[in-house]
Formats: sequence, structure tokens, C-alpha cells
Amino acid sequence: MTLSVNSIGFILGVFLIALLCWYLRTRIESNPEPFFLSLTFFAFAGQFIKFAESTALVITRERVFPGYGKMVILVACGVGTVVAQAYVLKVHMQITTVHYTGLLDQYAKPGHKDQVDRWANVLLRITDVDFFPGGYGWLKQFFPTKTEPKLRSRNLAVLALPSKEFRVSSDGTGDGITAKLLEVPPTSQRRFYWWSYVVLCGLAWLWFLLAMMLSPQNH
Repeated sequence: MTLSVNSIGFILGVFLIALLCWYLRTRIESNPEPFFLSLTFFAFAGQFIKFAESTALVITRERVFPGYGKMVILVACGVGTVVAQAYVLKVHMQITTVHYTGLLDQYAKPGHKDQVDRWANVLLRITDVDFFPGGYGWLKQFFPTKTEPKLRSRNLAVLALPSKEFRVSSDGTGDGITAKLLEVPPTSQRRFYWWSYVVLCGLAWLWFLLAMMLSPQNH
């Protein structure tokens, strides 16, 4: 199996569009779009578009070309990869929420424990999912302020916390919640789901590449 010039151009086009869309969202929104999640979705979209084109060709010609059955299997693999990636994202959200809940419970002022769950969800909305500490430093090159995006969102989250309900230290000193404390610890569970997140993205692009190699224009 080989790739034609058109197939290579299509793959590169999908990849460049994915990068452009991600870059534009990082410039517009306060939090960057999850990079590998975005690439996973674009890879599946490109694969499904090519599968739809091949299916239309099969219907038109009223015959199945060699490799079409494998393309069906690859689409099923692509769907499974996207579903698995969504599950991994959900787990990352749960890990981040559990960390925020424990932190807020520790620093809640007397009589305000009932606000912990509510503010844990608020913090999650402000900071978004924290995939892995130190994994965002390179993203600051894409921001005008050259500030690591997760650090910026964590600072905003600390400022949003009401001081009458929680002990807060917005300047990073004293006994209170700081942006540094909002970092989710790098546990073995977290490392496992981080690499799952990356590997699933790689699989999505592998299914896309194989589907392109099986498409009619390469026969």
C-alpha cells in the first residue's frame, strides 16, 4: 500500500487545519484547547470523510473495491479511539475535581464546608482539565504575554475564590490556597492517563493514515 500525492496533500491539509484551529482558539480563549484531544477529533473527521467518499464510490459503481472492508474496520477502530479519548478526558476531569475538592475542604473557613463541591466545579470551569504539570510550558510561546496558560488560569481561579469562605493567598505567601497548590500532583494514575491521552491521539492518526492508503485513489 502506498500513498498518492493527493492523499498526502489531504493528510497534511487536515493536520494543518487542526493546528490552525487550535492556534486560533488559544489566542481567543483564556484556556488553550486540549492539543492532543483536538488532533484526535480532526484525525477521525478526516478518516470519516475519506470513508464517506469511498462509500459513495461503492454505491455509484455498485461494486466493492479491494480494501473497503478494511476501511470499515478502521472506522470502527476510529470510533472506539474517540470514545476511549472521551473517557480519558472524563477521568482527567474527575482527578482534577477530586484534587480541588480536597484542597477546598482543607482551607474552608468554619461554617462554609457546604460550599466546597460548588466551588470545586467553579475552579474546574476556570482552569479546565489539568492533564499534567509541566506539560504546558511550551504553549506560552503562542500567547502574547508569554505566560504558561495553566498558570494564568490557576491565578484567575485563586482570585475568584471568596476570602470570606476560604483561606486564600493570591500573592502566593501565607497560609491559604495558591495557584501552585491548584496543580494536581503527578501520581502514577495521572501519568497513566496522560500517556493514554497521547497514545490514543497517535492511534487516531494511524487509523487515518491506513484508511488513506486503502482508499480507491491509491489502487
